[in-house]
Amino acid sequence: MGRKMKKRVRGHLYFLHDFKRVDGNYRYVGSNDGTLLAANYGRTKLYASELPEWFVYGRYYKRFGYLSSKGIKALKYVPNMHTNHFLKDDRLMISYSKVGSELDDDDKYDTWVWGNEILDILKGAQIYSDFDIAPIICQMKDKMAWLRETYRDEFCEEKWGFDLDEWMQNPFDNGLPPRYGAITIKTKLNADTTETLYGSEKNLTKFIEDLPNEYQYEKNAFSLRNEELVREVQFLKETFGYLDGFELQYTDSNGETYDLKFHSALLTQIILRDNDRFLLCASADVWLIRYRKVETDDWVQIFDANHNQIVARLGGDKRELKTLAFILVQGYSTAEEAVSAMREYKPSMDTVLKYIFEVRSDAR
Repeated sequence: MGRKMKKRVRGHLYFLHDFKRVDGNYRYVGSNDGTLLAANYGRTKLYASELPEWFVYGRYYKRFGYLSSKGIKALKYVPNMHTNHFLKDDRLMISYSKVGSELDDDDKYDTWVWGNEILDILKGAQIYSDFDIAPIICQMKDKMAWLRETYRDEFCEEKWGFDLDEWMQNPFDNGLPPRYGAITIKTKLNADTTETLYGSEKNLTKFIEDLPNEYQYEKNAFSLRNEELVREVQFLKETFGYLDGFELQYTDSNGETYDLKFHSALLTQIILRDNDRFLLCASADVWLIRYRKVETDDWVQIFDANHNQIVARLGGDKRELKTLAFILVQGYSTAEEAVSAMREYKPSMDTVLKYIFEVRSDAR
């Protein structure tokens, strides 16, 4: 599955959200459909998954977004030699329009970058702009030597082991969203029903590879659409949230009604576009799930899933369960509807809890 580029990318800097004053407080405010905001002209029709590989994720001008490392004609690194920080107060100035000899004033550079993003942009500029970053690396090494000499207690080898050369040899990570896919699988042994699950291409591929031996004969349970095990869908948006536990009622497939509750959870929600549908999907790490039949007193803890390869038990105390793929919560006809639904976490958490309850070890 290759990254699709169907839309023209005109700008150098795109933000995931704006930074606005709302009810007296500054907050990150995103678009109502998950599209990006261009630094120079505002709303776009672009999603982060549609940006080319030379865009680098980071925090720019107090907002999170993506900056291009292609087409760079000039770079100027300005270290701050007055504080005990490496990179935090340094800046990297970038020009996409003029070479260094044409830039006699810092204000003529197009963009400035601060902090750890300096390293990521340098590596991207070397790869995608064929820019010689060796002089800047030398400057950075001089700054590191100055820190070790000036602030010996904080930047001695024992306390600060950062190796710039080793870091530059590491693979380039642009921070763009991974490619996502969908698979259709039988999640219970000897079951005739199938379901579609979602996740990054990397995670879904690993999931297929990790199926236990008794599942090997069921490899044909995977949907071979377009002659692929993993069918590509487009990633649009993602959110994370830590939730305190709550209770809900659920009527299972046999008509029995139960109370469910959990202690806490880390919930991840994503929105995917599958053809003309916008899918809200969820996955979670959930701690201490319990249930009881309505109008009974005894709560039973869910320790494990019954031959289900989507739910994994984590931790030695058997109290934490994790869904290894994303489960469909609901599909929508527009991105705006899906983004609006994402703001309310409870339906997504309900879906994950009910899924785990249905495949618990004592359900059969």
